[in-house]
Amino acid sequence: MNTRAKKTHGFFLLRKWRQALLALASATAALVVAFFFGPQLLLRYKGMPVFNFDLDHRPQPQPGLLNEDGVQPDLPPTAYQAGDVNIIVLGDSFAYGWKVKQASAFPFLAGRILQSQFPQRIIRVADFGWVSSSPVLQLRQLREIGGKYKPALVIQALDMTDFSDDIRYTRQLRDPILRVYRRFSFFKAWFNRLADNDAFRNWLNRLITQPPLPKDMNDCGESHSRYYALEQPLAQSEPCLQVTWNAIQAAAQWAADAGARYALFILPRFQQYHPTECPHDAWESREFPSSRAYLFEPFAYFEAKKKSAPFPIHSLLPDFQQSNVYPTVFDDDPHYNENGHRIAGEAIARYLLADGLIEAQRRSR
Repeated sequence: MNTRAKKTHGFFLLRKWRQALLALASATAALVVAFFFGPQLLLRYKGMPVFNFDLDHRPQPQPGLLNEDGVQPDLPPTAYQAGDVNIIVLGDSFAYGWKVKQASAFPFLAGRILQSQFPQRIIRVADFGWVSSSPVLQLRQLREIGGKYKPALVIQALDMTDFSDDIRYTRQLRDPILRVYRRFSFFKAWFNRLADNDAFRNWLNRLITQPPLPKDMNDCGESHSRYYALEQPLAQSEPCLQVTWNAIQAAAQWAADAGARYALFILPRFQQYHPTECPHDAWESREFPSSRAYLFEPFAYFEAKKKSAPFPIHSLLPDFQQSNVYPTVFDDDPHYNENGHRIAGEAIARYLLADGLIEAQRRSR
């Protein structure tokens, strides 16, 4: 090969390498953008509230809906004055009021009922609920911002997915590598929602898989599904439920230290009282246990806790079972619709009044 041919060949190789490096840089940049901004862009595209994508993933402020802390309603913390009956509500997407108007969500419905019973007092609700939270993260939130709302009462609404969420978040708090994985899990979850293609979903789920459980949590269920507490005997789940119970007790202690009362409410899923509802659910139907053998184990767990707990614990399962209202959830989504929120809100207000938790906080205007 002569000198000219060698130079031509060298330029050709250099150009190929430059093209390959440029392609690699472009792909890397695209992945970085998708990693850091993809989920938020997707949320905006779907018209959903935008969340931070750190471990706590709390919602961002939204004028007219969420205040500076991502709390409903859009009232500044300074609006919650000492001497008023300020109620902090802790919970996940059910407490947040997913897919219903803010005024229809059970925290605000319960607040209006209580206000009607005691018109001489100022009763304000601060709904701290947000999507996919659980007691472990709710405790972090309460410790960080709860004092600004000068609570007289803290109520916590527990969902059936909270047990598995608490284990997952506890693991992520221990391991920074898992916190990086969390962003990929958001990426997977929201693109699963966007893509109407089973082959793509299956590929993405295989690509981004849940890391194995640490040794001290291996007994939480063979596959550690979101509903492991509903899939096996209570004796098998109970050691893992302690993670959630510890967070609940810590929230109750925070309330006591802040001079507030505390109450815990256990929310049922429709499969536990009206299994024929939500016929077009393609979201959780594949995850929820097909057997009813252990569906009520968490309620038994908290029924036993009532005997020694220094705060009220109420299951809303009987309220939903005894209601003649149908349906209580959406046709294609397992979250409570306005009917479900009405049942929950009325029951919570009734229990709070029966427990004297509002009466004990009497204040004059």
